[in-house]
Amino acid sequence: MQSFDVFCAEEMLRQKRKGVEVPSPAQPYEHYLWHREARRRWDLLRGEENHSSLPDEYKSDTETVVSGIMRRNPSEESRTVPHVLNSENEVRAILSSLELLLRLFFLDPKDKVLLAAVGGFRTTVSELRSKGLLGCKNGGCPEVYILYELFSFRKLLLQWIRLNTEQQKAALETAIALVSKIRSPKYTELETLLKEVRAKSSLFSEYLENILHCLTQASLDTPYAFPSVCSDVMEAVYHHFTGPSGILLPEVSSQESGAAGNDKTASPGRVSVGNVIGVSRLTRKRPNSDSLVREEKVYNLKHNTIVTGTGHISCYSRYHARYSTPEKHASKECQFCVVCHMMETLFNGYTGSCCWSHAPTQRKITFHLKRYPEVYDAAMQRFAKLERGVVLEPYGNVPLG
Repeated sequence: MQSFDVFCAEEMLRQKRKGVEVPSPAQPYEHYLWHREARRRWDLLRGEENHSSLPDEYKSDTETVVSGIMRRNPSEESRTVPHVLNSENEVRAILSSLELLLRLFFLDPKDKVLLAAVGGFRTTVSELRSKGLLGCKNGGCPEVYILYELFSFRKLLLQWIRLNTEQQKAALETAIALVSKIRSPKYTELETLLKEVRAKSSLFSEYLENILHCLTQASLDTPYAFPSVCSDVMEAVYHHFTGPSGILLPEVSSQESGAAGNDKTASPGRVSVGNVIGVSRLTRKRPNSDSLVREEKVYNLKHNTIVTGTGHISCYSRYHARYSTPEKHASKECQFCVVCHMMETLFNGYTGSCCWSHAPTQRKITFHLKRYPEVYDAAMQRFAKLERGVVLEPYGNVPLG
């Protein structure tokens, strides 16, 4: 059996011949993801379906993330290993590192290193909230926000007797509003306990252990914000972990969301649980009949062009050059290839359907976009919204070059 290095060299050559962009060492994070996927495929070729070498590799990566955060300088907060990204991606680097640390912490709440590592994000989290980059409003990474707020609420629970009556009441109200944002049996169980304590405060001591347990379980059931960063690590390091099943409820409207910097705190000192804004359900708008007619005309017009020498109809999507392959093409029934129909639906507001079952699915997104981590994360988040009936606005941050 060929060595892993030889396999990588041959795989790089094969992908380059097919026109696939292979990340170079100058792109550390993308290069890291590519090698991780190559390791998985190499293990499969060797018949080692249990991927015995992966858990140690992931544990090493996780330890590197934690140690990198613990020894960082104030000016290097966004440069957490392995997220050595370009400056425009620093917010994503911070939030994805924070999400991974929070999830690892809730799998082992007694780990003091993880506790200190997450606590070190306090100033950064406050800054992101003040800039509207973290919160429950649309575009504020609500999954990470909810995880961090549950982490903060857990710290409050452990020092409950130090809070006065008003602070305890405010913390409970905030936490109850927070847990109502995820549809999950584990969140429902936590919400029920908190409401019972709110109704009868004397139950707190009796319920504390159960509340902490339910809070941990609910946190682990929070949907991923950055699945390409977190899911493989979590499942490899903790084999029993099956991933979250909770569903984020439709986000608040822009009129109700307000600025993240206006969030009120419900606790003393440095530990805070942000004031959570209410949720409004979004309904799918009925498409205008005129727009449907215009769309049909464009469809028919575009299908007059045939690719020379092949007899196939060209795919007219702007995403085709980067995210699809030359052999994929459109048809008389659909103006896009399978990849681009998915991309147009997720990122460009396209609502048309076809007989080829081109509609996006989680499996299709993973298969076609896994090698583009940022696009993959955005696609998974927008697909989840689409599944909930949210009307997707066009998204202009998908790289085309």
